[in-house]
Amino acid sequence: MLDRIYAISDSHTKRKSNVADSMSSIFSFAALSGVIFIALAYYSYPPQKRNIVLISMFGAYTGIILFLIYSFSNPYAPPAALSPGPLLRLQEQIRDSAPPTPA
Repeated sequence: MLDRIYAISDSHTKRKSNVADSMSSIFSFAALSGVIFIALAYYSYPPQKRNIVLISMFGAYTGIILFLIYSFSNPYAPPAALSPGPLLRLQEQIRDSAPPTPA
């Protein structure tokens, strides 16, 4: 069982390092270029109150979404920090179920 836990931990570490290095810049480019292209469509209309409200709502929505994506990109940092509680409980269960060592 400990070998399987080590394999899972090793796999998680490899995935974490690969994703952190490759996806951030690609996603940022795609997200920001999408925001720019969609916002350009709003600028073809004359600046009336309704159009200004729509582009303001779009800007607020885009800002919130990009903030949430950025803030939740690291599950071990706030605001969505995962606690080590489940891992600690697993370690306790493993420790409690292990046979006693001979003296």
